[in-house]
Amino acid sequence: MGDKVKATEYFRSLIASYPKDPLSALALATLGEWAGGASTNQQKSARTENTIKTSLFLENYPNPFNPSTVVSFSVPEAGLVTLKIFDLLGREVATLVNEFTTVGTHVAIFNGSSLSSGMYVARLQMAGKTAAAKLLLAR
Repeated sequence: MGDKVKATEYFRSLIASYPKDPLSALALATLGEWAGGASTNQQKSARTENTIKTSLFLENYPNPFNPSTVVSFSVPEAGLVTLKIFDLLGREVATLVNEFTTVGTHVAIFNGSSLSSGMYVARLQMAGKTAAAKLLLAR
């Protein structure tokens, strides 16, 4: 097993064991930076890395979650970023980020303890670009 695969497994176990620890957020950010880079095909890896550098990237871990999850996102350029959570009826239930953000990977913690179980959608917007991810709150 490769070093990156071992590290990924280790980071995921740490995040699952200590989801509220700040180091878990850093581990998740590292995993986000590694996304798409584990391909053995050099061209596919370069294409994926290029896409991540020029577009928005959004994911959360753990998913399903109870009651909180770490949302990791990457932005290709500095600018105003909004990260909001919506229920399936389109109602905004939380705003996690609404500020000027630098280039790179960032994390935000979403606490759904006051919400009912179900599917939610995280929407990341920046400079006319949008990315979305499904979040499952399971009690």
